[in-house]
Amino acid sequence: MLPNFTLENPDVFSGVFPWTQVEESKPDNNGNRQSCKLLQEKLSHYLDTVEVQIGEQISLRSEAFFHAMTSHDELQDYMQVTCQAIKLLR
Repeated sequence: MLPNFTLENPDVFSGVFPWTQVEESKPDNNGNRQSCKLLQEKLSHYLDTVEVQIGEQISLRSEAFFHAMTSHDELQDYMQVTCQAIKLLR
């Protein structure tokens, strides 16, 4: 929330994304870096968590959303009737 927050700053970027862990890891027997796999699993877990939370929020608010859309449609119909009545009065 700082006004000078920027991911272009290497210190800020490494604080938000722990890439230094990946660079410092040692290759395993297959030549793969273990921390790369660990980081990928962590990020996949975070993505799954966010997707679940978005789904929950949508399901919690879907009734309110459809109610608002219905109200919007009703207001649009009333506006159309009102505009026609004004045209007749003129």
